[in-house]
Amino acid sequence: MSEEKIIEQEQVSSAILFELENISFEGREVMYGVIEKTLATKGITIKPFAFSRYALNVSLTQFIEAIVEVNKKRLDVAKLVTEIEGKLGKALLKKVSVANGDLKKMIKLADKNGVAVGALSVLEDATAKEMLEKLGVGEVTENLLCSNHRDRCCQSADAWLKLAKNMAIPASKCLVLATCRASCKSALKAGMRCVVIPDDFTSFQDFGGADMVATDLSSNVVTEIFKLLEDE
Repeated sequence: MSEEKIIEQEQVSSAILFELENISFEGREVMYGVIEKTLATKGITIKPFAFSRYALNVSLTQFIEAIVEVNKKRLDVAKLVTEIEGKLGKALLKKVSVANGDLKKMIKLADKNGVAVGALSVLEDATAKEMLEKLGVGEVTENLLCSNHRDRCCQSADAWLKLAKNMAIPASKCLVLATCRASCKSALKAGMRCVVIPDDFTSFQDFGGADMVATDLSSNVVTEIFKLLEDE
């Protein structure tokens, strides 16, 4: 690590951590679309309510295994998951070009205020980094953790803690931007503050314990986020 980087880290005392695919990129909508179309080619039909109910708190592998079993299909699950992951990465990269600029504005503001920003992703490392580069926030790639665990949910307390540790920021000085109950609960379990921005697939969930529930990253919401960090 360079001396310049060490000095920069010493000047940073708090951090905002976020779910890369789901904050500003409508990751679950994209994932549902990819899964729905891919399974349709295998003779399997899924509906949004089933995705919301069964897919959000488990890994992609666990969800596909369950769907294949329920539909009594003889399919290679590992191969099917690999196919879906490949399509998902490509679809999300296309989504970057039409994403709103709120996330980018928040990241730039955080940099000006001496607040570090880190991202947790379920994607392959190269794809996640490309997303950040295309968004114009390539600096976040230094604080990126790709936690693509096929056997369990990605946004675990351990994953948030590992990301904070990699950034040399205490958990108590971190605020997580989550989009679902599981991610929120994991952040709280890790001893971090949490702001939830649910999507159409998670808006019905209980976010008890969160510091705030918002609909987007508008300027007013971002202002409140920085106030929460100052309260620590």
